[in-house]
Amino acid sequence: MNDSTDSIAGLVVQFANSDVHYHHFQGHGPQTSHVQKELSAAQLRHAAKLARLSGLCYRPTDELSESLEKEGLHLISCGQTHFTRWYVADGPAADLSSVTGGPLANDTSTSGKDCLGNELNSVEATANTPNEGASRTRRIVMMRGVVWRTGEFNTRLWQDMMKFWPATFEGEFTQPRDILVSHSGMRDMAQELFTDLRPFLSEANTRRQHVTFGGHSLGGAFALLMACMSCLRIQMPSDAIECYAFGAPPVLSLAEKSVARNIMEVCGLPQGCVKSFVLDNDPIPRAMLSVDPTFALLKQSTPVSFLLETRRRLFGSGASFTPERFLYENVGEVYLIRWSAEAGQRVSLLAPSEMEEQLKLAVEELMRTPAALMQALLDHSHGSYSQELYAAARQLERR
Repeated sequence: MNDSTDSIAGLVVQFANSDVHYHHFQGHGPQTSHVQKELSAAQLRHAAKLARLSGLCYRPTDELSESLEKEGLHLISCGQTHFTRWYVADGPAADLSSVTGGPLANDTSTSGKDCLGNELNSVEATANTPNEGASRTRRIVMMRGVVWRTGEFNTRLWQDMMKFWPATFEGEFTQPRDILVSHSGMRDMAQELFTDLRPFLSEANTRRQHVTFGGHSLGGAFALLMACMSCLRIQMPSDAIECYAFGAPPVLSLAEKSVARNIMEVCGLPQGCVKSFVLDNDPIPRAMLSVDPTFALLKQSTPVSFLLETRRRLFGSGASFTPERFLYENVGEVYLIRWSAEAGQRVSLLAPSEMEEQLKLAVEELMRTPAALMQALLDHSHGSYSQELYAAARQLERR
């Protein structure tokens, strides 16, 4: 079992003690529907390659540069914090959908903070960046999820992850200040991560490069927060940003569900630039949603049920913790990856009306059936996301 799979194993233990639809989903605010084509084979391959590239964050640091060169990318910098490992790379602006080879295997190792030998707080953003043709290049920023079984998982990280109650997010850059809330531990970690990444993001902004943020599991959540912070803090053009998350837990929301704006608008991001992919049996993307298996179990408790109903009566259904709402919401377009004998591999864009039903996970069956539990572990692997997206692309090409 690989390390990214181990991350889901830890969380599952905690849980225990057709065609694409054409409506854009946004967690809060007015729901705007518009006709949208299903993801093409090229778009699915693009997503599959980004899932592969996110897997490089799990590889030993001394292999990273060579692995990226094989993908047609030039390593700019990489680093490690107590909660994630990241890298920044440049590549041809129009080359990411040219995918060859199979999914990359997971690997892990501990490493120094910066793979180029720099202290992260004194990185020169231009030291390893080609000076010519910047407008024809794309900057890739990838972040890793949690690795549970190595010495990298520490008490500090655990404490940060347990600080799940909503806290104001980027209040200095939004109007009103308290309109956005996020997982408070993730907010603190994101602020530290943004400090490390800011030189490379500012440089990309100056050079008018398109920036792709991506990540698997917790790394996907960081990718979303980095995209929002780039737009809010350094005024990166919204049309220069895209974000892909694979099996990522939701960590962001509006403070009040009734607010007549959505998260993308508040952050200055265009509709469609954030795409989240959810494998059918992966419980992590359901975490802290109303369909979270943990929330389902909590609501079965009479004292908890009474508390939730009382909170709704006092604060209304827009509050962050009521019978209808469990802390956070999905942001952007959410794609469910599901296989069936009749339709094969399908990647469906979920509409608001079907979101809860489609993302439900039968946690009791999951914990009772060893085969189902193992499938959940496998589904959360970044390698599984890459494989299934490739399979969906090939199926479209055979039509």
